[in-house]
Amino acid sequence: MISKLDYGWLGLGLLLLVVGHGWGLFIAPPEREMGEVYRIIYTHVPSAWMALLAFTTTLFASLTYLFRGSFKADALAEASAEVGVFFNVFCLILFDFVCFLFVFVVFDFCVCFVLFSFSFCFFCCLFLFLFLLFLFLFCLTLSFCLFVV
Repeated sequence: MISKLDYGWLGLGLLLLVVGHGWGLFIAPPEREMGEVYRIIYTHVPSAWMALLAFTTTLFASLTYLFRGSFKADALAEASAEVGVFFNVFCLILFDFVCFLFVFVVFDFCVCFVLFSFSFCFFCCLFLFLFLLFLFLFCLTLSFCLFVV
């Protein structure tokens, strides 16, 4: 059962996430050597670190569940995997969006369009690859269950 306090913590976390990223993108001063382009470091790198931390937590919680059978560790692994996916997607989408804006400001529209199109095609191919891999593993598991058991 989710209490009102849990919704409060969730709202506070989302608010601090938006304020921190807004501060890094719009309020922080530009870097001396690279200028405005460096601002992505203030938002992209913390999101990537949070994703890596969440997936590392998933790894250790999953190993704990495998060797000890603790259901708390299983719940922690599931929750941290969801958080890791959120921060990973947030990191990738934010990186594309900010790069699109800064490249559009610095360079012309053609360069910006080519970079954005390449990024979109890359993510589509990655999604297709992961879908086919999942389909292959599902068929392999199904055939193993049907023919062995």
